[in-house]
Amino acid sequence: MREGVRAVRDIAPKAFLFETVEGFLHSRHSDYVAFLLREFSKAGYSAEIHRINARDYGVAQDRSRIMLVGLRKGLAGSVRMPRKFPEFHTNVGIALADLMGEKGWSGAEAWLKSMRDRDYRSDTIRGYQGSAREGEAIRSDKQQLRYAPPAKAAPTDEEASKTGFVPGLTNEMRARLQGFPDDWHFVGGIGAVADQIGNAVVPAVGQAMGLAMSSAVKGWEIDWDAMMGRTGTVRKTVVPPSIELKWNGAKVVKNLTENA
Repeated sequence: MREGVRAVRDIAPKAFLFETVEGFLHSRHSDYVAFLLREFSKAGYSAEIHRINARDYGVAQDRSRIMLVGLRKGLAGSVRMPRKFPEFHTNVGIALADLMGEKGWSGAEAWLKSMRDRDYRSDTIRGYQGSAREGEAIRSDKQQLRYAPPAKAAPTDEEASKTGFVPGLTNEMRARLQGFPDDWHFVGGIGAVADQIGNAVVPAVGQAMGLAMSSAVKGWEIDWDAMMGRTGTVRKTVVPPSIELKWNGAKVVKNLTENA
């Protein structure tokens, strides 16, 4: 994060946003966090720390993250965190219904029903883990889902016949639980792709935070239902001053300032 301070000083943006893990706020890091906030303040920014969870933005994953946001001092706005979307709630069974059974595993339907009945969301999707350690194996048995190592393919009946079988997540499944569209192209071997997926910001969270930052910098009022809705495509649009931006016939953003 020290490099983040340096980058902000060098680039001098109107605003900045950094995402990091929950451990950032552990008590043993309190002095370091205070140091960073002081450094951002010296650089001319008012910085704040917020929590956000991907489960509130339509992914079947319980993924809590820390957002460190800052605005250049003197800007009139403030960063208001995006609204949550409980109506987007989903679970692993719904998310992986087709992928888990694509190799003909006869137990897929019962497994998916169990996921739906428990309304289970996955634990945080992480980067590549080469082998399942003891704690990971216990978690797999309890949750009926193996996170590590990434599976090379969806389960088959032959695989399921082995003692101790627990269905594993392929990178395709991991990407879907992370909120990537199915046609998103990753480059590299199984480990490199697992790292790309596990270390990525959930796309919907990135979109929501981007809108929140735009609102703070530009003075826009965000129509969250239109911008975060699951139908249509949000296109890159230049917003002229003092008019409304239209998207699929719905009002998206109203410019609240005379000069955008």
